[in-house]
Amino acid sequence: MKWRREMIRALRKGEGCYDKKLAEKLSGCCNRVGERCQLPMCPLCVHQLGSSLVVEMLACMGLSSLWKTDLQISVFFATVPGTSYPIGQLDQIDLGSIGRRIRRQYKRLGFPLAVSVVDISLIEDSSGENAPSWEACVSSVVVGLSCDRVTDAIDSVYPQCSMVCEWDLSDLIDLRFMVEPTFGRLIRERRLQAAQLGELGRCLGRYEMPTRYVLTGCRRHKDRIELNPGVGELLGVGEL
Repeated sequence: MKWRREMIRALRKGEGCYDKKLAEKLSGCCNRVGERCQLPMCPLCVHQLGSSLVVEMLACMGLSSLWKTDLQISVFFATVPGTSYPIGQLDQIDLGSIGRRIRRQYKRLGFPLAVSVVDISLIEDSSGENAPSWEACVSSVVVGLSCDRVTDAIDSVYPQCSMVCEWDLSDLIDLRFMVEPTFGRLIRERRLQAAQLGELGRCLGRYEMPTRYVLTGCRRHKDRIELNPGVGELLGVGEL
């Protein structure tokens, strides 16, 4: 993958041993069990985990849930307020704290079941008046609530929400894509410079892979997801 090669190149040009260590671990990752790097900025590893989470979430409700016409699902993407950092200061972000905040908010909003991913994006002002800045963003798949109810719920939490839409549960491939982290997206879709890639890689390298994901209404045990008590009954599905 081109992005992966560019990240490795940027980290190898870094000044410290930590950058080079991350670069070597990332370059040694391959799509075989036991040989994955499990770094939260590795496209191979995040793709594998993102796909697994969606499959496991559906499996814990019973495969028949895929075809339940009355099981509503909504997805949205939003910028997390209060998480803007100038270029060069991304080390100040705390993904763990952001994830815990999202989990508390979703519980308070009454989301029965949700899988979310926390991204870090470099946002440019389209007017050019303000300097680009790093910001945390969240993509969420919410099960059990209509699009209108999700929109009303998040209005006060995420005023900069760019998309809320309903999803067809049978469209599993696109649903997996929805919970797969991006890598430093720019609103103008211009590629990140080497120094910015290095900064992003160093930041993400501080965390374990699960830090990028937030589960609501369920918990994960190794390779399976279990619904929290009462969630299956609330959704009208079986708890396996």
